[in-house]
Amino acid sequence: MNIRLTFLLLMTAFFSCGSGGSSDSKGKPSGHLIEGKFKSHAGFTKVILEEIDPSGLKPIDSTQISDDGSFTMRGRPKGGSFYLLRYTGGDVPLYLDSTIKVSLTIDPSTPDEYEMAGSPENIRMKEVIEIGKNGYKKVNELQKSFQNKEPNDSLEKVFQQMYADIMTARKKELEMYITKNIPCEAGLFAAIFMLPSNGDLPGNVRENYAFFDEMDTKYQPKYKTNKHFVMIHNVVEGIRSTAIGNVMADITLPDTAGKTFKISSLRGKYVLVDFWASWCMPCRAENPSVLKAYKMYHDKGFEVVGVSLDNDKNRWKAAIAKDGLTWMHISELKGWQSSVCQKFNVSSIPFSILLDKDGRILATNLRGEMLDEKLKSIFEQ
Repeated sequence: MNIRLTFLLLMTAFFSCGSGGSSDSKGKPSGHLIEGKFKSHAGFTKVILEEIDPSGLKPIDSTQISDDGSFTMRGRPKGGSFYLLRYTGGDVPLYLDSTIKVSLTIDPSTPDEYEMAGSPENIRMKEVIEIGKNGYKKVNELQKSFQNKEPNDSLEKVFQQMYADIMTARKKELEMYITKNIPCEAGLFAAIFMLPSNGDLPGNVRENYAFFDEMDTKYQPKYKTNKHFVMIHNVVEGIRSTAIGNVMADITLPDTAGKTFKISSLRGKYVLVDFWASWCMPCRAENPSVLKAYKMYHDKGFEVVGVSLDNDKNRWKAAIAKDGLTWMHISELKGWQSSVCQKFNVSSIPFSILLDKDGRILATNLRGEMLDEKLKSIFEQ
């Protein structure tokens, strides 16, 4: 398993905030200590420590390897974070704060088989890595078993199902590790970097919402200021904001005349909150369907509020006029930087939320016939 590759694929993660480190009895950070020993180190002379940062892997420190293969690295990080200890041909994921002391024994010929002692958190992280590694080992064995077989559609389906079964079992084992143990950094590591996500944390959280919702509740008391937890929490909160049955958080924005409008002012009516933009061609293509529904059910208590991700007010107003959209329209005119994007986890448009008379979410992203059928079930019972 190439842990470094896993980390690099996930560098689109949205890290924010920070967490305080521990101090000694005099109030000064005691500093982490990494002591290592290579069983052999022909061809390389130093190790590099890199922190996982929003912009990529951020070099923090480096040190030379002694002739006997040993090295020592000390530091005082501002707060707990995940790191990679890199050397030619391999790397070791670590959690470091101002108190961590860890001892490593590394054989470069088998880089994933390093030995670790001294740090309970890092030992637990290695347990998590073992779960992931075992899954990848089974995938490699599966690939080898199909390597010399003549490819066909039937065989491809068998392979894909067996692959899916392996990854599902791996995911369940990681989830069980996270939920059955007390909240710890290893659990955060498993959730962020080890669960299958293809680099798409929001998609992964949405797909596994029940698990992440439970984790968020369990981890928040201890890790509410930890940047790695905050990353997950923000995504979970965004998805919560569009969960079926929840009351949608209010939106208060200027309308086309600059007057403040609250969506909650429409309580007592069914409301379609339609996220769109004048420059979004799929949105413009969907407008006739929304307009048809509006004309059909408006007199029965159906409203639409267009929430635009436009930047240009003139283009926004021109598109409203050209498409004949006679309902309320609001916008910050900040494009993808609009507060509603993070608040409701809006990563693509068109996107819509259908609310009942009490502001509770009935459905999301209804389009065309799906919107027609839903409204028909409400107004033509």
